[in-house]
Amino acid sequence: MDNKLQAEKEKAFDFLSEQVQKLDDAQKEKLAYVLLGATLAQPLVGAATGQESQTVKG
Repeated sequence: MDNKLQAEKEKAFDFLSEQVQKLDDAQKEKLAYVLLGATLAQPLVGAATGQESQTVKG
């Protein structure tokens, strides 16, 4: 089961990597801000909902 999950994660990562390569610089910058905002907001959302933040270790 773990190997299948890992393979799916790698497949998804490869797909996203290809999609990001197609973006122009302005779109990449917007994406970076969205991801940064989501990363910074994660602990706040967890605190608001009473859930601890979980970090994916890979």
